[in-house]
Amino acid sequence: MRQAPSKTRFRIAVVGHLRSEKDPFCAVRALRHVERSARVEVLQIGGALDAAMRAEAKMWVGREPRYRWLGSLPHKRAMRWLATNHLLVVSSVMEGGANVICEAARIGVPVLVSRVPGVN
Repeated sequence: MRQAPSKTRFRIAVVGHLRSEKDPFCAVRALRHVERSARVEVLQIGGALDAAMRAEAKMWVGREPRYRWLGSLPHKRAMRWLATNHLLVVSSVMEGGANVICEAARIGVPVLVSRVPGVN
């Protein structure tokens, strides 16, 4: 199911509903440390579970051209998107994302995770 990632940009996936314990905007905040010439893009998949998260996602879409928020997608479609990325970032602050980590491993997408119980 692995698809060839883009050759023109390095795409980082963040998959999971937007909620505070997942620190869903960690990857997009990190873009400020990456030169634009590096052609890095963050692709966020997951629905906003409250108005504040929705507003923040929309703010990032308007502010950071290297960020795309696809919102909530059916599982099969989300996995097709994940398969086209160079890397999955799981930036949880309280819990891991075991399901998406397993999915990424199954399709051959490398995973970068935060150091929290349940992930390491």
